[in-house]
This record gives sequence, structure tokens and C-alpha cells, in this order.
Amino acid sequence: MPIPSSIADLDSDPSGNYPKGSDEVGTTVDDYIRAGFAIQRQMQSSEYGIPAANTLAVHSDAVTFYVEGSGVEVYAISDRVIGGEIRIVFKNAGVKLVNGAGLTLPAGLLNLTTLAGDNGEFINDRAGHWTCMAYHRADGSSLYAQGYVKQGGDTLKGDYAVTGALTATSAGVSGRLTAGYINVKDGVTADYVNVTGATTGTQGDLIATRVIVNAGLTAASANLSGGLTAGSANINGALTATDANITGTLTASRVITTESTPQSLSITTSGPVSIPATWWGKTVYVTAIGGGGGGGGGAASYNAYGGGGGGGGSAGYWALNVAVQLPSTPVSVTAVIGQGGSGGAGGGNGGDPGVAGSGTSLSVNGVVVVTAQGGEQGYGAGNPSDSARPYGGPAGGNGGPGCNGSTSNASAQGTPGSGGAGGSSPFGLGGKSGARSGVLNTPGYNGSAPAANTGAGGGGGGGGGTLGGSGGNGASGSISIKLNP
Repeated sequence: MPIPSSIADLDSDPSGNYPKGSDEVGTTVDDYIRAGFAIQRQMQSSEYGIPAANTLAVHSDAVTFYVEGSGVEVYAISDRVIGGEIRIVFKNAGVKLVNGAGLTLPAGLLNLTTLAGDNGEFINDRAGHWTCMAYHRADGSSLYAQGYVKQGGDTLKGDYAVTGALTATSAGVSGRLTAGYINVKDGVTADYVNVTGATTGTQGDLIATRVIVNAGLTAASANLSGGLTAGSANINGALTATDANITGTLTASRVITTESTPQSLSITTSGPVSIPATWWGKTVYVTAIGGGGGGGGGAASYNAYGGGGGGGGSAGYWALNVAVQLPSTPVSVTAVIGQGGSGGAGGGNGGDPGVAGSGTSLSVNGVVVVTAQGGEQGYGAGNPSDSARPYGGPAGGNGGPGCNGSTSNASAQGTPGSGGAGGSSPFGLGGKSGARSGVLNTPGYNGSAPAANTGAGGGGGGGGGTLGGSGGNGASGSISIKLNP
């Protein structure tokens, strides 16, 4: 019958603890009583410092935790005994608690940014979920106001949620303002305004990063560095916005749109990618195309025998409409565009093979999220005296379904063969074959060059026969990013 020494030794099921009903306790019963008192005291006095993280790691044998750190979003707390309660003290400002699947904040709050010294009580009410039962600001300010609220020009700290209506002379919010209805005389200033009813501020101005109004927006003027989404908008003065999405009627004396939301990006050069500001936090769809392989060179005629044309290069591989979730906070996005392989030179002793195309990739915050390899090269035509491939080289390997280049068209002895065509893809045709002729070094056609995200990744054509034409170059790859697939 072990005597427990900490909370970790106890079971939430009474039947799992000692002493059992059938145990003979004798003189040890007082040891169990003293152990229970000691564990209770430990739980009341134990304090732990833990780092701020997306999931706060809390210990099983303490009830008070001091969170250290800043600039971190907290989505969850590690599980303890279901039904157990803890107290968390935030030593630093700038930790954001996010209402979601793992954490429920007090009613009306989408998130909550800490002030230094804030503290709250939390309960592990079910597996993988905690509820904040109470939260106390270090400076005594309110998290939100209930019902019908009047403000006389106060600047509200952090995020501010109003479950009913907000009526104010002016309202300045350093974070997010959420309300059912807003009526402001002199103006609203906030990073983000989310209104489920109507916003009326005809005597004042609305200045915000972004505004979403499910019903109607009325204001003297609206100056938004981000976007406006509303059922209808009635602006007595000027509306200035990065983008405006109005499903109903827009009335304004002037509309100034600083930037429309692009629906797609086409990328043909390697380097950093500039993502539109309104795309962060959304799912985008990426199509990547590798560079096409170069065509092989043709062989010159040998005595009475006609030289064969080189094999066509393969088209680049591709990845079509890959869904990528962009983070809500801007990070680095980098593209590597695959280059088309160069064609092989023709020659009297057999054509040279082309060069394989290089791969294309897209990275988000240093992590590769989409990739497509380049197409294989076409092989050069053989010397007519070479029994292994006397007239034409074989095609390059597959660059995707049906996208391998063609073999050369060498035929009977004495008849020179044309080069093979380069491999095509859904994004562009491959290069044409080099025609057989009596002109020295007749080249095969190059693969299609990318233009407006079409023609990317085609394989180069094979060199012509007779006098050893050179193979054509493969086309470079590309990347397309779209908001909709």
C-alpha cells in the first residue's frame, strides 16, 4: 500500500487510490492523512515558470504558473486531470491568447493580448480544451463592456468587444473592435473593426486597417489602409481603401482605390516573391512547372549513309493546383524557376546529348512547399558506323504523362533522318525537330518559351540529320499562384 507523496501519485478515480477497503491499515492510517494534507499544501504553494509558446506546457503538480516571454500566440494548454483548475500569471505584455478549438476565452473575445502582470483562472474541462473562467487585467481595466456602452473619447487598450451597441463621442482602439452596432459622433480609430449589425458614424470618420460590416456602413469619410467588406456603404465624403468588396450599394463623393486585390501571380524569375497583403492567412493554389530538357544533336552523313537527327528533349514535370495555407503574418516566400536545358551540338562523329532541365520550387519561410523536377535531355544521333545507334538517338525520358520527346526519324541507309520533336506539356508545345537538309549544322527548333504562364517547360527539338544540326533548347519553367484553383 504505497503512501502518495505528490499529486502525480493520486488517481482521479477513487478506486485507484490507497488504502483499499480490504486493506489492513493498522498504524499507517495517519500516514495517509498526513500525506493528503501535504499534497494539498504543495498544490497551494507550488509555482512554476514556463515559457510562452503556442501550447503552454503546464505541470501536473502545481496550480500557479508564471508565463515568461512576449510576441507569441497561444492556442492551447497541455492537458492535466480533466476538471482540474490552474492560475496563470503573465509576466510580460504582448502574449496573444487566441479563442479557438483548444482555448475558449471569455464571451465576445476573439483574442486577448496580455498586459504585464495579467492573470487568469483556467479549467481543463475536456481533453484538448481549456476554458478561461476569469481574467484580470493588471491595471484593473475591463476586457470588454456589456450591453449599451458610452465612451467620452477614451482610448481603449488591446482588443475591445461589445456584445450589444457602442455609442461614443469617439472610440480609439489599439487592437480589434468587435460590436453588434456602432454609433460614433466624432470617429472610430482601430486596427480592425468587425460589426455584425450596422455602423453609423455620419458625423465622424472611420479610420482603420480593415473593416468588415455584415450590414451597412455609414460614415463621413472612410480611410482604410486595408480592405472594406460591407453589405452596403454610404460615405458622405471620400472612401479610401486598398480594396473594397461591397455586395450592395456604394454611395460616396469620391472613391480612391489604392490597390485592387490580384487574383493570381505569374512568376518566371527566381528570387523573393511579393505576396499581396490581402492574401496572408488564406489558402492559395500553386502550379509549378520544371524546365524542359534540351534536344540531342544530329549526326553528319558518313560516306553514302545519311546522318540521323537527334532525339527531342522531355517536357518538364509539373505540380498542378497544390493547396498552400499562407500564415496570417507575412513571412518570406521564395521561388526557384527551373531553367531549360541547352541543346546538344551536332557533329560528324555523332550528336551530343542535350542538357536536362532544372527543377522549379516554391518555399514559404524557408520550407519547400511545392516542387517540380526538370525534363530529361534528348540523346544525340549516333555515328552511322555505330551499330548501337547508327542513325538517331533515343528520346529523353518522361517529363510527365505523354511528355517525352520523340526519337529521331532516321530511316534506311543512305537516307538522312530528321530530329525528334521535343516533349510537350499542358502548358506549352515542345520544340520542333531539325529538318534533314544538305545545309551544314541545321538546328532544331527551340522549345516554346514561357509567356503569360503558357509555353513553360516544353522540351527542345532534336537536331536535323545529313550534316548534324544542333538540338533546340528546352523552355524555362514557371510558377503560378492563384486565390482560386
